[in-house]
Amino acid sequence: MSGNEVTLGAVLAQLEDQEHEIAARSEAARRRIAELTAQLEEFHQVAQEIRITRKTLLALPDPSPPTPPAAKLPEHLAYRQIMAVLAAADAPLRARAVCEAMDLEIAAQQRQQRPDEAPAAGRTRDPDRARAGIVHPATAVATRARWGTNSTRRPRWLRPP
Repeated sequence: MSGNEVTLGAVLAQLEDQEHEIAARSEAARRRIAELTAQLEEFHQVAQEIRITRKTLLALPDPSPPTPPAAKLPEHLAYRQIMAVLAAADAPLRARAVCEAMDLEIAAQQRQQRPDEAPAAGRTRDPDRARAGIVHPATAVATRARWGTNSTRRPRWLRPP
C-alpha cells in the first residue's frame, strides 16, 4: 500500500464522525422544531380567543347612544321673539339689526371718549388759547430732564393753569 491510500479503518472512522455530526444537527433541528411547534400552538390559542371575543361582541345588542337631556329654554316672550328673528335671518345679525327687526326703540348712541380725548381733571380748555399747552416733544423732554418731572419750579408754560 502506498502513502496515498486510505485504510478501511480510517474511512470508517471518518464516516462515524460525519454520522455523529449529522445526528447532533438533527437533534438541534428537532429541538428547534419543538420550540416552533410550541410557539405556533400559542399563536393558534390566542387567535382562537380573539375569534371567541369577536363572536361574543357581535352577539351583544347595539348600545344606543345616550340621548342628552333637552336644554331648558327660557319661557320669556322676548327670548322667543329674538330666536324667531335669528332663525329667519339669512346671515348673522348684530344686536341693532335684531332690535330693528323686532321694531324696538333704539336708544341714542352714547359715544365713549377715548382716554386721550378725556378732559383733564380740574381744567377747562380756553377756546381763545387754541395752542395753549402744545409743546414740541423734544422741548418737553429736555425741560423735564432739566427741571425734573414732579418739580414745582417749572417754567410758566409747563405749569398747569
